[in-house]
Amino acid sequence: MRATISLAAAAILALPSDALAYIDPGSGSIVLQSILALLAAGFVTVRLVFKRFTGLFSRDTPEITKPDGDDSEKLSATDSSHE
Repeated sequence: MRATISLAAAAILALPSDALAYIDPGSGSIVLQSILALLAAGFVTVRLVFKRFTGLFSRDTPEITKPDGDDSEKLSATDSSHE
C-alpha cells in the first residue's frame, strides 16, 4: 500500500503542468529580504551562543549599568559600595 502511494506521488510530481500564476518583480525582492533576514538572524544567534559559551570560561566579572541607563559610572557585579 505504501509503495503504491509513493509511486503515485512520484508520478504526480514528475508530470509537468502549467502553474497559471504570475510572479511580479516585488516577489523576488520579498524572497531576497527573507533570505537576508534568515542569514542575519542566524549570524546573531551563533554570535550570542558563542559569547555565552566563551563567557563560561571567562574570569572577568560582568559590568552592571545603573537602571536609569546612565553609563557614566559602571559597577562591577562584586562591587557592593554603590548600593
